[in-house]
Amino acid sequence: MDKRCSRHAAAAGSNVLTLAHVSDPHLARLEDATPAQLLNKRILGYFKWRLQRHGKHDPSIADALVRDIHETDPCHTVITGDITHLGLPAEFRNARRWLERLGCAEKISITPGNHDSYVRTRFSQTFALWLEYMKSDLNFMDESACAGEISSHQSLFPTIRLLGSTALIGLSSSTPSPLHVATGKIGNEQLERLERLFLTLEEMERKRGKLFRIVCLHHPPLEGLVSHRKRLVDGGKLIHILKKHGCHLILHGHAHRHTEAALETSIAKAPVIGAPSATSTEPDAARRSAWFLYCIHVEGKKRDRFSLAVKKRMYHLEKKSFSWAEEADAGGLEPAC
Repeated sequence: MDKRCSRHAAAAGSNVLTLAHVSDPHLARLEDATPAQLLNKRILGYFKWRLQRHGKHDPSIADALVRDIHETDPCHTVITGDITHLGLPAEFRNARRWLERLGCAEKISITPGNHDSYVRTRFSQTFALWLEYMKSDLNFMDESACAGEISSHQSLFPTIRLLGSTALIGLSSSTPSPLHVATGKIGNEQLERLERLFLTLEEMERKRGKLFRIVCLHHPPLEGLVSHRKRLVDGGKLIHILKKHGCHLILHGHAHRHTEAALETSIAKAPVIGAPSATSTEPDAARRSAWFLYCIHVEGKKRDRFSLAVKKRMYHLEKKSFSWAEEADAGGLEPAC
């Protein structure tokens, strides 16, 4: 086992779990694009990158982030989508190399974003390269996926990773959308599987004790955090399920800025936290490259109470490195570490 994976294995017996949250690195690899690959919606994204967006994203920050994650050494890292920019096969390969430098698949969970599904692509040339990073500890795949006939990443979700007393639930809102639209959709089949996942978790908790539930996805589930053309179209259905079954924390990306909100659920008032683009060079502190470190502390003799601390690692353009920003508001939860 990779030495960097050993801490993940030890997490089950610990009272504290540290989780890194990274989002929207937009690792573009456009020099390898062929004309045939650009004769669709990608052509607009290609020219927008060349004329505008490339100046707002610095790939060297992605390398600095890898170094910073290694130095901080969280138990686990979640990436909430838009790892690629145009969903090109070359970008998926490039992202795979970056993921391998970031850590082993056992320590990293991915929920894809709309840029990863910019247009319809062959699963074998794209998402299949990230399969190890999108796996579940428990089997909630559909019958075709169970039979080894995976043809789309959507059949893998929802995913779940059990990290000690923490349940990390991943959702995919990644789906191709029309021109000038960046909406996301969970879909009825995935929502039905999510209902079953929560029922399984509830049964598990009756036997082994409560779990700190973290839900991760690319698009923000709440209204008002992004424009109408960038919304999660079935966010209302997702919110209904989360309110009904309950969660403690919701992580997302997509807005390209640090956002904070809250959702009242059946078990907790869950902070809803959005991370900015991991490679952003924006001068605005809310939009500049940053990642979050969540410290979940298990308390009580029965290990049935939790507290949460949230800290932010912000990139400094002059120093070309990350450092601690002011401690973020954890939605009223008492800091534990």
